[in-house]
Order: sequence, then C-alpha cells, then structure tokens
Amino acid sequence: MGRFTHRFSGCVLGLGLFLAATGIAVADIVVRFSGTQGIPFTAQWEWTGPGQEHRSGTWAGRAPRVERLPDGRFSMTVIQQASGGRLEVLVTGRGNRSSSSSSGAGATMLFSLQ
Repeated sequence: MGRFTHRFSGCVLGLGLFLAATGIAVADIVVRFSGTQGIPFTAQWEWTGPGQEHRSGTWAGRAPRVERLPDGRFSMTVIQQASGGRLEVLVTGRGNRSSSSSSGAGATMLFSLQ
C-alpha cells in the first residue's frame, strides 16, 4: 500500500472510533434544533424501523436541543411557538441532510427521510 492509502485508512478508522466513542451510530437519525437561544417549538414525529416497528410522539421544548432515533423511515412537522427569533432545524440520517429555518409564531417546517 502506498503512503496515501495508509493515511486515508487511518482517517477512516479514526472517524469510526470517534463516532463509536461519542455513542453516535453512523446510521442514526439526528435532529438538531437551534437558532435563537430558548426559542420554543413543538415537533410531531413518526418513525418506522425494521420489521415495521412504529413509534410516534411529540417533542415540545426550546432550542438548542438534540434528539436521536435509530435508522428508519422518519417524518416530522415542526411549529415555531413564539414570534420574534429564529428556529433552525437540521435532520441527518441515511446519508441525507435536510435543514430549514423559520421566523415568526406558527411557522411550520416539514421533514421526511424515506
């Protein structure tokens, strides 16, 4: 193997070890709520995993906040609950990355990972 191949292999191994140490599985769905500190939101979500296991629920809280679910099909509706300020949402999973931001009470964002 060449010098570059050894370095590249080391980087990939290092990234895998880092993710394992942080407890984040590569296939997890990660939802990050950010924006104006303390901005309130409500998120209604549905998740379907292997074997058609189904979960649904509501996350009501304030930014910043991070939620994680195992790999699967995922959909979510997020509603900003306060006027003034900005709510930003980032959803990553299955090799995809989707983000959206809103300002103003009642602003609605939709996300889906199939």
